[in-house]
Amino acid sequence: MSPSPTPAFPPSQAGPPPGAFGPAILDALKAAYRGGVPDMATDPYADEKKLLDLHEQCREDAFNETRYLMERIWWRNLLYFLNRHWIKWDRTRGWVDKRLKPWMPRPVTNKVKETHDAIASVFASVRLDNRAVPINQSPKYLTTADIANRIEPFVQAEHEMPRVMREFDFNLLLYGTAHLWSWWDARREHGLLLVPWDVCDQCQSVLKPEIVQKNENRCPMCGGDQFTASKTDGDEIPKGKGTTDAPTPFEIAAPMSAPSWDAAPYVYRLRWRTKRWVENHYDRSVWATLAWETTPTERSLQLLRSIPSQTDLGAAQAGYGYGGSVLSTEEGISEYELWYKPCEAWPEGVVARYLGETHPVVVLSDEPRFPGPFPFQTSKGQPYLPMATATYRHVSSRLYGEGAVDPIIDKQNQLNRLDALME
Repeated sequence: MSPSPTPAFPPSQAGPPPGAFGPAILDALKAAYRGGVPDMATDPYADEKKLLDLHEQCREDAFNETRYLMERIWWRNLLYFLNRHWIKWDRTRGWVDKRLKPWMPRPVTNKVKETHDAIASVFASVRLDNRAVPINQSPKYLTTADIANRIEPFVQAEHEMPRVMREFDFNLLLYGTAHLWSWWDARREHGLLLVPWDVCDQCQSVLKPEIVQKNENRCPMCGGDQFTASKTDGDEIPKGKGTTDAPTPFEIAAPMSAPSWDAAPYVYRLRWRTKRWVENHYDRSVWATLAWETTPTERSLQLLRSIPSQTDLGAAQAGYGYGGSVLSTEEGISEYELWYKPCEAWPEGVVARYLGETHPVVVLSDEPRFPGPFPFQTSKGQPYLPMATATYRHVSSRLYGEGAVDPIIDKQNQLNRLDALME
């Protein structure tokens, strides 16, 4: 991995001409300007081979045949919700339509959907609010709690929580396990903010704020300590917004041997990125050598991409992901986002992204930093994973729970058979 190139010096409006400073001052300026760039020789997150080995070990453990058994149940429940009841399990093709005589009726009285919707309506009637309570009557804590309660409705609106919780409830009832994943969306589509540079009042040099801060709030050119915000020079940074997702179980993976999500040493978040998206958001050095695909080879991503095309008229065998019943044939690639919790080898944890399946590539990014330590910490300085998980019906020592519709599948099949015999 090659070190980051030295950034260009900021422009100077009326400072001394180039070459007027001694080598020592220029070296100090370079050091101050590059203070935020990690040393690749000592940075543990710069060892690409170590990161790829970690990904290979975790991926092999998380996406094994035990997960395949859970995916089979999740996909069956989804098909039953969509009125696809006359199906059977095939070891090679997944859930396929039963081969019946053309004159054989296939009635469906969907008790699975009725049960799901009845419980979902109860959940929808409950509004979850966050209330901050001061730990004592100190003015500092009282003011903090009051401000938190005042901004809570605006945070809910920014994160679109009514829509997110509707998706969360759907996943919880149908699949038995649901997740909430919070993150900061720094994409440029949310607008840009101009951060002005500092202009030294004494020599009129234009400097980035971080240079001034690293030089003890003094100008590295003349030593002045009075600055004015530039009206023309600055950095455009994305405004960003807080975001919460409700990913399906197909998008989240952890070692199936873990008895609970708290005990899982790491968590994967899966995404399918189109070629256009990767080219617009990642540096060319990341994607120039990638082998693009039209269909992912990872079973979970196959299922995820097939969900939008599933109806009561679709083909079950294509819907399971073998053969790819998808709406788009645009080229893309699989993305694995690994959150490895703090351990002896990684005291601050590891957050890394990988593109590709056969020959994965480590994604390098500065904002947010990938790979790097956990970006979030508790008030006590402990790194934490920005994910919350709930199970509808807990199964002891099992990572995933049981859904609300799981117990009625057999009774649903019996009702369909009786209706068919009556017809």
